[in-house]
Order: sequence, then structure tokens, then C-alpha cells
Amino acid sequence: MVRSSRAAVASRSIGGLLRDNPDFSGEAVSYLQDLRKLADSVEKSDESREEEVQELTEASDQLTQKVEQLGGVYVYTFPTYLMVPAKVDPERFWFKVRQTGRVVEKRIADQLRSTAMPEDPVILRVYSGNSTELPGPPVSYGELEKKFHQLLAAAGHSKTSARSGGIEWFATTIEFLDQIALTLDLVVEKRDHDL
Repeated sequence: MVRSSRAAVASRSIGGLLRDNPDFSGEAVSYLQDLRKLADSVEKSDESREEEVQELTEASDQLTQKVEQLGGVYVYTFPTYLMVPAKVDPERFWFKVRQTGRVVEKRIADQLRSTAMPEDPVILRVYSGNSTELPGPPVSYGELEKKFHQLLAAAGHSKTSARSGGIEWFATTIEFLDQIALTLDLVVEKRDHDL
């Protein structure tokens, strides 16, 4: 089944094509409108949304175990945020970028679920250790988190302006976050079926 969030992105993209190309033939416009209606129906399908949230939750549980064992910089969001783009850029979504050391006083999953939100957040990525086998000083995940935040800000990836939402929320893409991790020579842990 096509994922609800993918269908939402497809629908917005088709809408942009139609808006930006008023000279398309009637046949092309009709085809794209039908395709957009199909994407909209998939996006709004309860079955599609429920299946996607279930997949995200299962993958998040696996990544939570990894970050609790290894420590690292991790990225999470809420399932709804994956279906609704950031207002600043329709290709970006809200992701929270945080770090944790190897010793965790309280389970990350418990911390995430205590956010008083109507749905549980899902972890999408864990960035840990150096990807090279060379020995070196231990990785400071606090410093890596700061580097992520600095690079996101320098690239113009908006930070939340909410007063109570925390400072680690950015309107960005998972691909951009992966690129930062690779540039910082980190191992990228992700779900089996990527976003």
C-alpha cells in the first residue's frame, strides 16, 4: 500500500505542477487532476494512515533500542508531522534533533511518550560513533548535536519559534540530516524501509 505521507507529497507536487504550468494541454491537466485525486484519497485513507503509523512505531522501537545501547544523536517527530509539511517550505517537515550518551538514566521511549501530545513520537534516525574503524577519542554527542543545529541553521533550515516546544525542532528533510551525519563521519542507523 502507498503510504499516506508519500501520497500527500505527491498531491502537493502535482498541485505545484498544475499551478506552475498553465500551458499544459487539457489532456495533461485532466490526467494530473485525476492522479491528484487518487493521491488525495490515499492520503485521507484511515487504513493507509493506520498502516503507516504502525510501521513507524515498530521501526521507532527498534531504533530506540539502538540509541539506548549505543548513545548518539537521534531524530524524531510525530506521525502527523510527516503528513503535514512545514509552512516555510512544503518539502520540509518538523524533526527534533537531540542527543544522548551511552548511559541513560531513564528510557528514551518513556521520555518521548511523556510529551503530553495526542500521539507518540517516532524515532527515524540514530547517528552514532565514527564510521571509520580508526581508534580515537570518544565521541561527544553533545558537541555533535551542536554541530547538527549549527549546520541546519546555517543552511536556512528554520528552527521552531514556539516558546514551549524546545530548541531542537527544525524544518528540514531526513536526507539533509543524513548528509550532515555522513559529513561528520557518523554511522547512520535507520528503519528497514526508509522514508
